[in-house]
This record gives sequence, C-alpha cells and structure tokens, in this order.
Amino acid sequence: MNKLLLTGRFKKVWHEEGKSFRFNVSVRRTYKNKDGKYDWDNVTVNCPAFNKATINFLENYVNNGDIVDVEGHVNTYVTENENGEKSYHQDLVCDQITIAAKASEKGDDVVSEEKITADSGCPDGFEEADIDDEDCPF
Repeated sequence: MNKLLLTGRFKKVWHEEGKSFRFNVSVRRTYKNKDGKYDWDNVTVNCPAFNKATINFLENYVNNGDIVDVEGHVNTYVTENENGEKSYHQDLVCDQITIAAKASEKGDDVVSEEKITADSGCPDGFEEADIDDEDCPF
C-alpha cells in the first residue's frame, strides 16, 4: 500500500511552469529535541496539474497557518542527464487535502475546528447537481 498521511501547518503554494502546483506543510515531530522543544519538518507536496479541483481549493480557501490533513501517495521515478547518469527522485503527491482548523488572522491561534475538504461543497456561484439513484451505473 502506498499511502501518505500528513497533518501540519500549511505554508505556501507555488506553480512550476508546465508542471504542477506544489505546497509546503510544516509537520511537527513526535519527540522533543535535547532542548525540550519540538522540531518541525517542512514537507513539499506535489499537486498534479490535472487535479484542478484541489488546486482551486488550495488557492481560494487554504491560508498560511491553517492546519491541514493531506492524503496522498509517494511517486518514485528515474531521470537521466546528458552524460547518461541516472538520478532517482521521489515526489509526495496530494490526492486530497482537508482543512482541519483555520488559523486566526493575528497568528497561529486556531479559530475553527470545522473540517473543510476540496469536495465538501460547492463554491459560490455553483450549484449542487441533483443526481437520482437511477442515474448511477452501480
């Protein structure tokens, strides 16, 4: 099973021309360092260009400091340069992202515990489709 689960603070999102969107999540380690404080890892997550609903959700609803749950998988691939040398890479790919808690505008305080997902409802200007059980093939 290839499943990735991250919970942390959303940091930023950026677009690589012709490729995909990427964003950072700061994830707190489960143990304290020698100074008695928790360390944080900044994890870069890839969101493929074909996943337009998630990209729209990231740009419009997720802000820096929000606590997010990221579900995804690890993608491993090999590239070869002009000298014939192979490089091995791993991407953390987002399949779904959920806002676990919204951060306040003043800082890192959590102001909402409501779960919001990219597919939890229609944004303003869109209507929910009325689908009858007979319309489903299964």
